Amino acid sequence: SNMRDYNLSNPFQPNSFLFVIEGLEDFAFQVQSAELPPMSTGAVASDWQGNQGFVSGDKMTYSSASLTFVVDEQMKGYLSIMKWMEDAVKVTEEANASKDVTVIIMTPQNTPLAECRLINAIPISLSGISLTTENTDPILATLDVEIDQVVYTPQT
Repeated sequence: SNMRDYNLSNPFQPNSFLFVIEGLEDFAFQVQSAELPPMSTGAVASDWQGNQGFVSGDKMTYSSASLTFVVDEQMKGYLSIMKWMEDAVKVTEEANASKDVTVIIMTPQNTPLAECRLINAIPISLSGISLTTENTDPILATLDVEIDQVVYTPQT
């Protein structure tokens, strides 16, 4: 028969995630959860011979990304994002406010599995920090960014 053979690869089962911010590569944020952005081309309706068809839109648009991370003991990561946000509102050139944010997806063996680079990320919100004595879980914060593009790179 002419049936094609398909190799089934392993399911995507990452174990942990980190992210780094351009200019702060010495500090890795431990990701608790992340919503990596969906993308859309925005299809355009196109009538042809009495039927409605669709053509792809003329640009890719990305929704915002949301990264919930563990706040470190010295709050170094949280404060560095705060400073990025404060700096971003002061800049005159938009390009100077944006930074690439790279999410590193780790295997269960703690080796890099893939990278997701959020290109030209602009910080749009940073959650407050919830302090309580009841809880022994790590303290979390959430960063939301708008981006220009997403680049996924599997590790080879």
